[in-house]
This record gives sequence, structure tokens and C-alpha cells, in this order.
Amino acid sequence: PGMYRDMVRLGRILNKPELVHDGVNRFTEFLKLGFFADGWWKEGTASYHDQTIGGLKSVAAAAHGYSDPPEYVTNRFDNLDLTNKMPFYNKALQVSQEAILPNGRKIPINDTWANRNVNAKNTDNTVSHLWSSLGNAALGNGKGTEQIVLNLNWSGNYGHSHYDNASLILFAKGEELLSDIGYTHSKYRGWTLHTASHNTVVIDQKAQDAGSIKNPITGNLKFYDDKNEYVKVIDVDASPAYAVASTYRRRLIMVHVAEGRDYVIDRFDVEGGNTHDWFLHGMCEEEGKM
Repeated sequence: PGMYRDMVRLGRILNKPELVHDGVNRFTEFLKLGFFADGWWKEGTASYHDQTIGGLKSVAAAAHGYSDPPEYVTNRFDNLDLTNKMPFYNKALQVSQEAILPNGRKIPINDTWANRNVNAKNTDNTVSHLWSSLGNAALGNGKGTEQIVLNLNWSGNYGHSHYDNASLILFAKGEELLSDIGYTHSKYRGWTLHTASHNTVVIDQKAQDAGSIKNPITGNLKFYDDKNEYVKVIDVDASPAYAVASTYRRRLIMVHVAEGRDYVIDRFDVEGGNTHDWFLHGMCEEEGKM
């Protein structure tokens, strides 16, 4: 996107509309080819999504208000606004702002930095979100200090992913109670990727299969319902994560009893392999107790 921005700038400076059009056309194709249908950047992480969107914002800013000279007739631009020209661009801008925990931090989906947050303030209320193309959902409820978020990930391997199919994150009572470390360039990088560092089931003490762009081992959403304010349900078949697994399926039911009183039913069915370890990791940055 930085190159597209420079093409637009140079075209405006030198009065060469063909350069401006070339940059805008590349911007358009980039949006078509680089994002999932639900608006997420194809690497499946909030941090790299924001980085990419930042580059696209710079293209839109460079092109804003541009008009072709009078003699330029074919597919001409007049007072160009890429925000209105490409509705999907707005969707891509919005989706990362939806993936926010009540404390203002981004939900740590795959390689997401814990300390880099566009939204620095707490949210007032929480609602559910489904990103079916990415392979992630956040069941949410509550207002103020009683907000709860239950996030489930079944995304495949798209370059910045973790081996964490059917892994959950639970935020409640102002804390990330079942946490995910997210992204690091430290010596713990290998641990943050491994299945055992996530809140899911490990088969035979091995990480989930790596997958690839051609075979991303994305799970399959079986059922999702967030319409009822008291009971919300999600059911995911994540069996592509392990070649040895004939069944690797997680059903979550989030029940809201009263303000500040919620619980989660977690049913995880596994068939295949010999040893099944169910991992739940407590608070990452705070002392906690069961």
C-alpha cells in the first residue's frame, strides 16, 4: 500500500492521472484479494490487520479529493473518496475495532501484540461477534464492570497463526481469566505457538498439524446462536487440526443468570490418538487462584 500511496501522490504532483488511477486500481485489487469476506486481513491477526489497514488509510488520504483533468474522460475520478467508492474498505476498518476486550485491549487472536492497542479505553458494553471466514467468534454480554467475553478460535494457518484450533479465551470480572499470550519475539516464541500454551485439547502431547496456505486446516462452524440474551451457543468441528483425530469438536454454552452472574458449559469431544490433555491457562499478567 505504501507504493500505491506514492503513485497517487506522484500522479497528483506531476499531473499524470494514469499514475493516480494505477495506484487506486492496485488499492482496489488489494482489498479484493487480501481480505476474508468478513473483513479480516488474510493473515488472521489483529496486529497485522491494523498494520495493513494503516497502509490502506494512507492511500485513501493521498487520493482524497482528487479530480481528473477535464480532458481525462474514461473512468474519470471527481472529488475522489475511496471510503465511499469501496464499501468493503469500511468493513475492513471496522472489524478490528469490534475485536476488543472490555479493558480496551485487542482480543489476542493468533499473532496479536498485547501492548499495541488502537482502542486504549474500556468498552461500555459488550455484544457478540461472528467472523466466520476468519474462523473466530466472540460471545459477549453485560455492561460496565460486568462485561463478559468468551472467544473461540478455529482459524487455520495463514502465516501468522498459532496451533490453537478450538482454543478459547475468557474475559470476566475485569480480567482475562483464561488467557492467551499472543505475540512475542522473545525466547518464548515457540511456546506461544504451541497447542499446549492455549486453552484447548492436546492429543498425544503434540502440537496441532501445521497446515499451509493451500491446506489451512481451518475448522468448521456447525452452529452459532447469540440472539437470546440469557443463553448463547457455539459449536465448532475443529478436527482438521489433527490428522489422527476423527472427532475434535467443541460446544460452548454461555449462560447469563443475572447481572454479574454468568457461567460457561464446555463440552469437548475427542476421538483419535491415545492421550487427551485439556489445557486451561489462568491470568497471564496477574496472580490468580482457582
